[in-house]
Parts: sequence; structure tokens; C-alpha cells
Amino acid sequence: MITPVDSLSAMANGSLKNSHLMIDFVKMLQLPYTGAAVSDQFLKNNPKAVEGFLRATIKGVRYSLAFEQQSIDALQKRNPQTDPKLILEGYRNTVPTMTKVGTASDDVIRTDLKVRAAILNISPGDVRPIDEIYDYTLTRKVTAELDCNGWQPTP
Repeated sequence: MITPVDSLSAMANGSLKNSHLMIDFVKMLQLPYTGAAVSDQFLKNNPKAVEGFLRATIKGVRYSLAFEQQSIDALQKRNPQTDPKLILEGYRNTVPTMTKVGTASDDVIRTDLKVRAAILNISPGDVRPIDEIYDYTLTRKVTAELDCNGWQPTP
């Protein structure tokens, strides 16, 4: 399994010339592809650091959603060896998976848990409830604060 940008790059340079796309996970199987995880102890000892990280991440996502060209320019600056066309295509493939609120819906999470349980050979009845696995408390708090304060990204 490779990322969309890596697959585009590999296709462009011929690395995948004898390969076949089996499943395009971005299009076929909606899952939370990224996330942030910290230990209970780190969260307890460093709640402001976690909140700051989440706030910066949500602001970055909102910026990326609002400003395509500036986002592509930033990606190109950090990946000068990557073909600009691939960066643009990767960006446009990724945007639909991003959320302004930093959370995934319960339906998406249920699907994710079913897939992971099947991979790990865990019986569906043994899968823990969503709120025992995903804790969006701080993400929702940060999102609410940004919205309440009227924060908007600027180029």
C-alpha cells in the first residue's frame, strides 16, 4: 500500500509499469487515513501541548482547504524533487479526505473499525465502542474555540 502522491510519482517514473491498481482506498473505502495519538500520561501531563498541536493542525487543514495555490507552493517548496503536476494531483486527491473540524463521522469510524477488526481477526462482537477508541474531546474543543472566535485562514 502506498500513498496517492507516491503512487503518482512511481507511475510517472515507470516504477509501477508492471503493476496494477487493486483498490484505490481514497475513492473506494472511506477511512480516517491520518490522526494524532498520544499516551494517556502525555495527555494528562501536557494538555496545552496537545491542544496547541491540534489547533495548529486544524488551522493548517483549513488553510489548505481555502488556498489551493498557496498550499501547492508550500508542498513544492518542501518537495522540490517532486514534479509539480504530481503535487497538484496529490493535493486534489487528498482534499476530499480532509475535514474542517478534524474529526471523522461515526459511520466512517465504524467502517474503519470493521476493516481493522477483519485484518486482525477480531470478532465484530469484540470490537470496543467508538468512544473507547477515538476521543475527539480536545479536537472538538479547539474547533469550537476557532469557530467562536471567528478564525479564518488568510493567505
